[in-house]
Amino acid sequence: MGTLRLQAVTMGTLRLQAVTMGTLRLRAVTMGTLRLQAVTLGTLRLQVVTMGTLRMQAVTLGTLRLQAVALGTLRLQAVTLGTLRLQAVALGTLRLQAAVTLGTLRLQAVTMGTLRLQAVALGTLRLQAVTLGTLRLQAVALGTLRLQAVTLGTLRLRAVTLGTFTLAGGDSGYITLAGGDSGYITLAGGDSGYITLAGGDSGYITLAGGDSGYITLAGGDSGYITLAGGDSGYITLAGGDYGYITLAGGDYGYIYACGR
Repeated sequence: MGTLRLQAVTMGTLRLQAVTMGTLRLRAVTMGTLRLQAVTLGTLRLQVVTMGTLRMQAVTLGTLRLQAVALGTLRLQAVTLGTLRLQAVALGTLRLQAAVTLGTLRLQAVTMGTLRLQAVALGTLRLQAVTLGTLRLQAVALGTLRLQAVTLGTLRLRAVTLGTFTLAGGDSGYITLAGGDSGYITLAGGDSGYITLAGGDSGYITLAGGDSGYITLAGGDSGYITLAGGDSGYITLAGGDYGYITLAGGDYGYIYACGR
């Protein structure tokens, strides 16, 4: 009985130990399961956090990409707008150039029209020059004076034969009808003139005043034919110097309508 009791105690102890061991095992299994669950839950939480972070990052990255695309679009639009503005400025410059060029062409057209009017006026002057052919007729008429000068060559011959002969006053003149110095033949005053009808110095034939003029109707110096005043002009209607044909004044001009 004592042995059985011991065995029973031992068996009970073993059962208690077995129960305890089983409980511990259950607890160990439960603890391990909980640990696994905790690890799994932690992993899931980490995965959720990571996934959320990745989603946030993806959203942020997508937003940044959209912003970059939008910024690039704005930059392209700005470049395009700047290019259009530059093109507009260039077009405005071309329009200004076209306007200036057109204005210049219009001014040139006005100038050309003025030149044409001047050409018409010059044509009128040429017609007037043609009408001045009457002067040539007058020059032909003045040829009679030359013939008279030829006839007066007899006086020169007489001057050669007579030597120094003076009818009335004068110095060193071959023949002097009325005053004058050193003149071959002087009808009325004048110095060193071959033939002087009325005054004048060193003029071949002088009707009225004038110096060194071949034929001078009224005043003038060194002019071949001078109708009224003027110096060294071939034909001068009224004043003027060295002009071939001068209507009224002017110097060195072939044809002058009025003034210089």
